[in-house]
This record gives sequence, structure tokens and C-alpha cells, in this order.
Amino acid sequence: MGYDVYIDESSWFLPEMYYDDALKVMKGLNSRDELKRGGGSTGERWFYWMPADYDETVESVEEILDLLGFELAVEKGIGISIIGFNNKHGDECTFLQSIAPYSSGHIVWIGEDGDRWKEDYNGMLMKRYVPSDEWVRVYR
Repeated sequence: MGYDVYIDESSWFLPEMYYDDALKVMKGLNSRDELKRGGGSTGERWFYWMPADYDETVESVEEILDLLGFELAVEKGIGISIIGFNNKHGDECTFLQSIAPYSSGHIVWIGEDGDRWKEDYNGMLMKRYVPSDEWVRVYR
């Protein structure tokens, strides 16, 4: 069950010089219950596909992106590129949006129902676009 998504195209990149800043931001998200989409009947909240205590157990940006389901290309001394995704939609966009100030590039997603959208990470915020005859910005 769930919604499957696929990466059609990606130029997303995080330079190694920002790993520490990005890791701190992504770990800090665990204190933001209002952003979490997973939860139980007793009120506990978590990010999909992430251990509830990930902020205490993970040690790298690469590890968080891997837990979220991304396929990565890591170049030592250079940075991390996203090259694929494991297909189960969860909270991955929340994490990528949180580190938008440190990353660059874009990801074109395709949903299981054929919907397409593009997320652009060239700036302080993630910007989302939907296709028409050209890419049209929908928010942010």
C-alpha cells in the first residue's frame, strides 16, 4: 500500500563542504512532529521509512538519504548526487526541502498514476513545477 514514485531525471547535488550543516538540519527535523506524516493510534509521530530515533543513531547525510530510499552516487571530496529512488513515497521531500540552501539541481518525479512534477533546488527554497507546454511553477 502507498503511492509509488519514480525519478525520471535528476541533477540534484549536495557538495561535501555542506555535509555537516545538512546533517544538523536533517537531524533537527526529528523535533518537528508537525512535519511527520507517519504515526500511531497512541499519538506517536515519525517520518516514513525512518527510525523514530534516527537523529541519535545516524552519522551521515548519506545514511539519512539512504534510509529515505534514495539511490546515491558519492564522490569522495566532491559530494553526493541523487540518481534514483526506491519508489515508495514518504517524507523524502521534507528532508530535501530542509537542505535546499545547501543543494542544487532538480528532480523530475513520476507518480504511479502518471502525474509528473519537478522540484528545483537552486536557491534557498525548493520550488515545485508541473508540466504543461513548459514547466509552470505551482507554489513556493
